[in-house]
Formats: sequence, C-alpha cells, structure tokens
Amino acid sequence: QVSYCRALLGCLTLAAVHGLDACEYQYPGDDWPSPVATYTAEELAQIFKKTGHLYLSLNHVVFDVSSAPDFYGPGASYHSLIGHEVTRAVAMWSLEQTDMNDYIDDLDTVMVQDMLENYDNTYINKYPVVGVFVNQSRRRLCAQHSEL
Repeated sequence: QVSYCRALLGCLTLAAVHGLDACEYQYPGDDWPSPVATYTAEELAQIFKKTGHLYLSLNHVVFDVSSAPDFYGPGASYHSLIGHEVTRAVAMWSLEQTDMNDYIDDLDTVMVQDMLENYDNTYINKYPVVGVFVNQSRRRLCAQHSEL
C-alpha cells in the first residue's frame, strides 16, 4: 500500500507539473522525489488562517497563488476560492460555496474542457505546486505507513 500511495501522490503531482493527466504520467519508480505534501479539505481550509499563504486545489493539485494577491488576497475577486478544492467552481465559473468541490460528473464536456485549459494555461504555468488534495480516507490509508 505504500507503493500505491506514493504512486498516486507522485503521479498526481508530477503529472501536474508536466501538464499531463495523472493516468498519462509514468511513475518513476525508484527515482521518487522527496515526500509530497498532502492536504485534506480541513487542512487546506486552515492554511490561510495559520500561515497567510493563499492555497487552493484544482484538479486535486494544490497551488500556492500567493504571488497574485490582487486576484486571490482578502477582498479580491477570487479570494473565496482560497482554502478549497475548486475544480467544479472553476469549470462552472462560479464563486458559490456549494460549487467548491471536485464533483464534475454532471457537467458537460465543454465546461470540463474549459476547466482543463484554465488548469494548464493559468495554474500550471503560473503558480507553484505545493502538494496534492486527498480525502480523509485516503490520508488515513497513506498515514498508516511511516515511509510516506
């Protein structure tokens, strides 16, 4: 299970850095980089309060958008995205709290394609990847293994 967790987290992060879908990225095996930071919804929501960093998760990849306070800082247009997994919200061009999640199964392909283009052209090209977004049950599975 350690290999599974490492492969999952590594592929998500490395694929994001290279602009690929996680399924397209070939896991490097023994060339594993330093441990990848993981964030649950609860942890991501607390980052700004604790550190002042502006983190958000898009497509399960956590970005530090602190370099764009005019867009994401307090009082800015997109500040409501901070501390959330926002895949659905970005796909829908929504700032509603109910859309701050990763559920996109009910969206049409144009919305999903627009989100992926925004992900590639804006987030991957502009902001540092600082980790991956995981749900609580996946975190528990991975946390059981001290090697991670």
